[in-house]
Amino acid sequence: MDPTLDYLDQASFLGLRALGHGPVNQFVWVYHRPVDLATLRRFHAGLGVGLLGRLVETSVLPFGRHRWVRAASPPLELIDQELPEEQIGTWLDEQAALSVDPEHGPGWRLLVRPLAGGGTVVVLLVSHTLADGLGTCEAITAAVTGAGGGPAYPPAGARTPTQALREDTRTAVRSLPDTGRAVSAALRVPRPEGRESPRRARRRPGPRGPGVTVPSALLTGDADQWRTRAHDLNGTTTSLLGAFAALVARCLGRTHADGRVRLVLPVSLRTPGDTRGNALSSISVTVAPAEASADLRPVRAAQRSAMAELSECGNALLAPVALTPYVPRRLVRRLEVMALGQGLPVGLSHLGSVAEAVNRPDGTDADRLWVRSLESLTRRELDDLDGTLRVASVIVAGRVGVSVSAWQSGRVESRAALAGCVAAAADELGLAYRLD
Repeated sequence: MDPTLDYLDQASFLGLRALGHGPVNQFVWVYHRPVDLATLRRFHAGLGVGLLGRLVETSVLPFGRHRWVRAASPPLELIDQELPEEQIGTWLDEQAALSVDPEHGPGWRLLVRPLAGGGTVVVLLVSHTLADGLGTCEAITAAVTGAGGGPAYPPAGARTPTQALREDTRTAVRSLPDTGRAVSAALRVPRPEGRESPRRARRRPGPRGPGVTVPSALLTGDADQWRTRAHDLNGTTTSLLGAFAALVARCLGRTHADGRVRLVLPVSLRTPGDTRGNALSSISVTVAPAEASADLRPVRAAQRSAMAELSECGNALLAPVALTPYVPRRLVRRLEVMALGQGLPVGLSHLGSVAEAVNRPDGTDADRLWVRSLESLTRRELDDLDGTLRVASVIVAGRVGVSVSAWQSGRVESRAALAGCVAAAADELGLAYRLD
């Protein structure tokens, strides 16, 4: 097995180093009872095999390709202090400040905390460099089922300096054709359209301030009711979630001059046995919130058109990331912009229906499951980005779990303000839900 990082994985890692922070996947299971700790410990041990059982070892060359190396599992974190159930969301938001590092470790963490009244909350944090959402689902499934047998990564620090120099030079030479194609692709990528904050151009390097706790809202709904509602509105669950995200964005004021919202949706490229951390591309669609709340056909048509274009063009927009090893850290973000676009994006990640095992960290079904993306951002960074809005969803065990994380300066800076926007969007679409 070749342990060399895929270009997108290296871009993810270098972007983290350039900014001092990066996205973290957060899987949250809520049980209405105590969990089976013995089974949970086996689950924890199983997570240390495969995609999560690795870290990044950097190349000895300044322009070299990094590689994956074997990593020891972090300890299971058992928290004794009970958490009131109404404070689950606040505690989950605060975990953006916890250390998860794909190079120095730990690359992931598993936390268990009792709830007042006898329940339990289990949280898995994973650096997005190690694995994207579906990659993490595969790792969870393997750990729950005891499948094991992940890739055999080399041990960290096993190479002598001479061996490392020789091997990394060979890898860099083999990558030269990719570099040539990336240069051509970068020249062909048009400048993305969309509103940019004038503050972004004036930003100067400086020490990062303290991270802001970006508020979130967590919804749980009956999957059949949501599917029925989507059908009534001439759409699917995916287009329904697109309309929901657009309505939340409108409430936040995260719209363009024409009142439309730009949704950015990741598209999985993961194949059986795939060892890439980030096996994905993305599509971008614009949605008119007022239209979407009454009829999902425009949203569905826009998503289909974007998917068809992606299928026709392949990964042309991602080709420039092969330049990642050769550019200074400060320019890595520009490559990401070229690949994924800019403006006022609303991130919408729908994992769809996942394996039942994903909902069973202690061997039995959790009562609620949410999947979220966390990132420690300062007030200055949030202002430079004109705020942030991320919506993620998953379907399992007959339920839909939706998480919404957002910050819009002067408009939505608290859980209460965000909850009002989320509830209004769900009500406008006629959805039945529980809001946490």
